[in-house]
Amino acid sequence: MNLNLHKRLLIFGALITILSLPLLIVFEVDSYPFYEYIFKLDSDKGIVSSLFTIGVFLMGIGYILNVIKKG
Repeated sequence: MNLNLHKRLLIFGALITILSLPLLIVFEVDSYPFYEYIFKLDSDKGIVSSLFTIGVFLMGIGYILNVIKKG
């Protein structure tokens, strides 16, 4: 199976985002503290917030690479 880089990034980012979204709900991370917890890896909320942010970032990079490749 030969997937291009943009497809791999998009799929990996979607998996990270989908897996971290229920954890955000379980740990009850609200929107304002979400930005305070990003990249503070000393708590569970910080780790989940960082995973969600990285997943969204990877999906965005995959989408941008897909647009560049088609254009």
